[in-house]
Amino acid sequence: NGFAPGIFPNLTTLLAQQQALGIHRTIPVSVRLDSSGSNLALNNMSRFELTDTLTLRNIFGFDEANTVYAFDLDNTALPLLDMPRTPRDQTVRQISNELQLLGKSFSGRLDWIVGAFFLEQRPPRSFVLQSGSAFGFPNDSEYQQGDRSRALFGQGTYDLSAMIAGLKLTAGARYTWDDRSFNGRGDDLGSRCVEPR
Repeated sequence: NGFAPGIFPNLTTLLAQQQALGIHRTIPVSVRLDSSGSNLALNNMSRFELTDTLTLRNIFGFDEANTVYAFDLDNTALPLLDMPRTPRDQTVRQISNELQLLGKSFSGRLDWIVGAFFLEQRPPRSFVLQSGSAFGFPNDSEYQQGDRSRALFGQGTYDLSAMIAGLKLTAGARYTWDDRSFNGRGDDLGSRCVEPR
């Protein structure tokens, strides 16, 4: 009797099965658990000595990460919080590049660096499906997500040892432009989405 058996008629049967197994074994959860993925990372740092006091350095990075997972948040045989209940397959690709100019000035007393940074993670062409259920009702969602970041920066360290032994002064600044995009649908109790095309 009560609210829970009304929504989940097999609750009493599942409870009896679990009690028969004891405390060291459990009945299977309501989701076929899945967790897999791969990651590819490529990095390159190039350095060019332009003069005795001037160096150009470039740092490039490419990253591709794929994750496939499904899990059962409530960790029971009931469809209480199963998100995602079918494997969610997502691939994220990211490219970054930083160009730096490093130098020494004022007879080597000033070490400085200026540069520019760029990062882009384009949203996937199709929506990423996350199917789920909450308290027995569908709770599906689909989304696309992307990021872009650009920055300019500079920093300098001046050696003041002539005034006080070991004293150095460092100052710098960085300005960053960040753009983030998110496009989603569903994610409401009762919402149902189809496989993205």
